[in-house]
Amino acid sequence: MKTPCLLALLAIVLCACDTRSTQLAVAGGFQPSGTSLAVLQPAIVVIQPQSLVFRSVPGFGCPLAPPFATTFQVVVEQPAVNLFLDRVTMQFFDVTGFPGASIPFLRNDLASLFGPTLIRSATARSFPFTQRFGCFSNTPATLSLRLVLVDEAGRSHESTLTAPLAQAF
Repeated sequence: MKTPCLLALLAIVLCACDTRSTQLAVAGGFQPSGTSLAVLQPAIVVIQPQSLVFRSVPGFGCPLAPPFATTFQVVVEQPAVNLFLDRVTMQFFDVTGFPGASIPFLRNDLASLFGPTLIRSATARSFPFTQRFGCFSNTPATLSLRLVLVDEAGRSHESTLTAPLAQAF
């Protein structure tokens, strides 16, 4: 019994050291981090593009890192049941892994941006985000998105997606 557990732990540790932009599909309630693709029961959630580009926003000065803007979309594909995008929480991390403040988008915020957030079963729906962000203590290197989808029975399905950020020149 100990040997299979040790082998599984070794596989997880070795995969965690992979720094390439690898897509990983995981079934069940496991919440992947460091990936741009997650398989939720009952849907696939993707951030596109997988590597994000940000542009400095001119005209406003910050003491350490300038404000910036980036564009991406969250795509929910092939849900087994009707789902609603209920919450999205963004968080940026610098190159050392130090987190910035969380930026929540609650149900009402998402409805203001996208209208009804229903994703019908066996379809796909994109939620495009074009966001401007203010001052940071360091230049952000990674965006982490925590998503909560809710089915019609009220059950929550959570996933965390990450995407590397690079500055446009």
